Amino acid sequence: MLRKSKAAANKAAANARATTPANSVRNSITNIGNGGKSIENNASSPVIIAANRNGKTKKNAILLEIIKMSRRTINMAKNNRNGFLKLMPTVNNANSILEYHTYTWALLYDLISTIDSTKFTALQITPKTLKDIHKKLIVKNTYTTGRSTGGMGNRQERVFNFTDEEVVEFLFLIWLDGNHDKYINESFKDWLDDKNSNAVYFTNRHRELAKDFVNEFPDPRKYINNVPKFSKTNAKKERKEFITQALRNVKGYETIRKICIETKSVWFFIHNYNGDPERKNTKLQTSVKMGFGTFSSGTPSKTSLANNFETILKMGIEKILDIKQSDYIYTGTWEINKLKQGNMIHEVSLDQESGDKILSKTITNTPKFRPYITTAGLIDPGKHMLDSGAGSTDRLLLLNAMKTKNMNFLDNLQCHYHVGPVKFVIRNGGLNFLKVDLSIRKGGPPIKKEGSMPTLDFFQLKINETNQQSGEIIQGGIKKNATNPSSKMGKFMGDALQYMTVSVQNTYRKKPRFFASGDGSACFMNAYFCHKLNIPLRLIIDTGVGNIRSAGLQNN
Repeated sequence: MLRKSKAAANKAAANARATTPANSVRNSITNIGNGGKSIENNASSPVIIAANRNGKTKKNAILLEIIKMSRRTINMAKNNRNGFLKLMPTVNNANSILEYHTYTWALLYDLISTIDSTKFTALQITPKTLKDIHKKLIVKNTYTTGRSTGGMGNRQERVFNFTDEEVVEFLFLIWLDGNHDKYINESFKDWLDDKNSNAVYFTNRHRELAKDFVNEFPDPRKYINNVPKFSKTNAKKERKEFITQALRNVKGYETIRKICIETKSVWFFIHNYNGDPERKNTKLQTSVKMGFGTFSSGTPSKTSLANNFETILKMGIEKILDIKQSDYIYTGTWEINKLKQGNMIHEVSLDQESGDKILSKTITNTPKFRPYITTAGLIDPGKHMLDSGAGSTDRLLLLNAMKTKNMNFLDNLQCHYHVGPVKFVIRNGGLNFLKVDLSIRKGGPPIKKEGSMPTLDFFQLKINETNQQSGEIIQGGIKKNATNPSSKMGKFMGDALQYMTVSVQNTYRKKPRFFASGDGSACFMNAYFCHKLNIPLRLIIDTGVGNIRSAGLQNN
């Protein structure tokens, strides 16, 4: 009877373990990549990886080997799903295991792709070494799929809603961001119908809402003959009062109205873009005729919208959106030393910073901060210009692991990684307004010719796919290459997806995640995005003058 009682107790305990959600202990799945339980993947070869036969660098040969290993994972999944499930009996779906391995190959591919090619010249590395690194990295990636419990976990598409007015304001902010990055040089009114720009991704209904707004909003050209002569001593205040009076009867669109009043520049480019980057006809510009412009030289000389609103936006979040901003945070020791420490780690996704690297240094030196790398951060070309945010120290540790074959180096990785799909949608009037689908190609990027480097990477991003062919956009765009809709939307999403990802994660993940940037347009849009969708705003701002401000950061 005693033996039967003990057996019954053991069986009950086993059943309890079997029904425990795998995500309640994250390592329940990812431990298959630890302690020798990783997929064999035919990667035990001791042969040293050499430059490929097309004469490409050893770095490229290593990247191609990673793609091959990722493909082997896919094929093994097809041929041996039962073997997958034996590795982790509590997992109901082999795809959970497959996804973790795929995402980690994508992370390793990206880390190596950002290391200078010269670092690999004398490197003696085998497929087995890559496999050993993969086994270590898989437990460093905090992405969880939720498949083990039959749910969707992080894979769930988060759904939000915008009002009609918010749709117009967000389109307006996208247009402003394009002007900030100088790949849009037209009025808001013209942009709404531009078939060669981001505007084509949005439905006719949503663009019509914005066009109705333009028709209702006062056109500054109607006031050109009624502008008083501003005094030399109080001109700044008088100009602000003039615009305030001109817009006093506007109903709704409070954010746009406040932006026009505070920036004293944006208003002149909504109906008619009168920018002149070549400075040939500045006297003909509406803003100059009305006595407005940039006054660093003492006379109105506005030649474009770019560089004339960004700082005001990021420093005016509290005034424009009624969101509390901190005072300047003391950073004399490169540490936010007024932060309430507690036990909670603050994960910080770094987008862009000024030349003194104040954000990188602060993230590194503040004890409760950790650099945070998401899939969105990996597809942004700006990562190459960052110190801590893009994991430069981690890349050195990775190099040491490859050189010495000592995987213990990877136990010291400084960044927290969250590499996996990102899906969410903002809807309005029953229609998708902004549908984001960032996925990771299983088996890696397609290779057109054996031995040749692919033109794509592991990541695939689609925006409102029903409106622009397949919806896929060009990732990692830079402004000089932003010449068509897919590249312009790619340029916009390079920054936007980073703060959107962090913001959406703050709706369901316990550890606070922060977006850190010196980009005025991105900081403001992050604040607007969170404010309108009732998401806690966690934002750290590089002011550009040697100080930091924040929203949502608890200070003593």
